[in-house]
Amino acid sequence: ADEHIGKALMIKRKVLSGDNPLLAQDLSTQGKIQTAEHKYEAAAATLRQVVEIGKRAHPNPHYQVGIDLVFLALAESDLGHTDKALADIDEAKHNYDISYGKLHPNHGDRLVNRAMILARAGRKLEAARDCAAGLAILNQTLGPDAAFTRTNVKICAGL
Repeated sequence: ADEHIGKALMIKRKVLSGDNPLLAQDLSTQGKIQTAEHKYEAAAATLRQVVEIGKRAHPNPHYQVGIDLVFLALAESDLGHTDKALADIDEAKHNYDISYGKLHPNHGDRLVNRAMILARAGRKLEAARDCAAGLAILNQTLGPDAAFTRTNVKICAGL
């Protein structure tokens, strides 16, 4: 996958401007692959690019920037940069709040991811609180039987 996304990015960089959202989509995929390969420095750098492209493409807070900030926060957390990760994930909330204008499942997902960051930093009580709040939102917006809700219940149970 890493090789394929690298080729796709090479081609797209020849035909698209450096701030094109289509380029950001592939960079986001590359950042996720880098994270899966435990290449956290590279992942964080790639995902920072994605966020910057998103902010230029969407000058007002936008849900896609929020989503990208969550992935960046997880990469920062993997590097042990808890304060940066929490700042990114809090900025994601701002993007969701403004862009969606109402409670959305991504608000719950964000809290579960925030809990993962807190748990990695040894802040178990805060993590448990955020997980519970995130699951409450997922239950409210998707329902307890939704696959995504059930997956997040397992994540929270594992923290």
